[in-house]
Amino acid sequence: MKYLLVLLFGLSCGFLPQMAQAQLADIFDDQLESAGTQIYGNELENQNIISITSLLIYSVLSIVGIILLGFNIYAGFLWMTAGGKKEQVEKAQSFLINAVIGLILILASYAIAAFVIDLVSGKYGGVTTTNL
Repeated sequence: MKYLLVLLFGLSCGFLPQMAQAQLADIFDDQLESAGTQIYGNELENQNIISITSLLIYSVLSIVGIILLGFNIYAGFLWMTAGGKKEQVEKAQSFLINAVIGLILILASYAIAAFVIDLVSGKYGGVTTTNL
């Protein structure tokens, strides 16, 4: 029951500002859209498949990296609260080793993806539509 109340309170705190600003949203939408278009232009029209794919890849890798960072924090918490229990320390070490290996793989994947995307987009003189 206590957890349900905490969950409902957390959800309501997240929605209260949006409910309070609902009346002003229509007024500011047009102004924000025109200001954004003046500053940045219409970027959705200018994006191609390479930039959309790269954004998707970078987003997925970032989310997985955040999850693995959470595993590192959890492993540290397990280790710090082990209280001399050997099996809990071993579990924490296993979590930590696997999470660090995962972070290394994610960083390597990010670097490889950045290199390949830059190569395909023509930043380094790679494959472009003029070369085909």
